[in-house]
Amino acid sequence: MRGATQQTRHLTTSKMRRLVTGVLSLTLLTTGCGGTSEAEDFSQDSLASMDQAVTCTCYYGYDQDHKPIPPSSTYCGMIVCSYAGYQFTCESSGWVAHTNQPC
Repeated sequence: MRGATQQTRHLTTSKMRRLVTGVLSLTLLTTGCGGTSEAEDFSQDSLASMDQAVTCTCYYGYDQDHKPIPPSSTYCGMIVCSYAGYQFTCESSGWVAHTNQPC
C-alpha cells in the first residue's frame, strides 16, 4: 500500500448506496480490525450524508490475508487491517498507514 498511486472518481448516488450497503453487510474487515461483528442500521439521512463524503478510490490495497482489495469496493474512511498487522485508512491521497493502530 505504500507508494501506491491513487485515483479519484465520483460515484453516483445509487452506486454509493449499493456500495455502502454491501460494505455494511461485510463484517470481515471490521472484525479483523477489532470492530464489532454486527452491521449497523443506517437511515436514509445517514446514507445521503455518506453520498457526499465518499468520493475516493484506493488502489493496490491488501487485507490481512494478503488478498488484494478491489478498488471498486474502497471508499474514503474505509479501514482495513494489513498483512503487516496494523490499520490502513483509504483517504483521498490513497492508503494511509496507521502503524500506531495494531489490528
